[in-house]
Amino acid sequence: MSLGSGLGQLADRVFRIGHLGDFHELMVTGTLTGIEMGLSVCGIPHRPGGVDAAMSYLSGSVRPLKEAAE
Repeated sequence: MSLGSGLGQLADRVFRIGHLGDFHELMVTGTLTGIEMGLSVCGIPHRPGGVDAAMSYLSGSVRPLKEAAE
């Protein structure tokens, strides 16, 4: 897993999570936790709670947006 900067119009606005091969739910959760911790340590403004939202989605507690709209 690696983190990279956004490309093109998204440069300096977003980051990318890159991986090779299998990238399962536990790895996604660990990555997001590290990102949220890093943002806090560096004093970068963000809305906390992304890890909790991802865990709810990955555990099946939350329906995907596409399904919820149908």
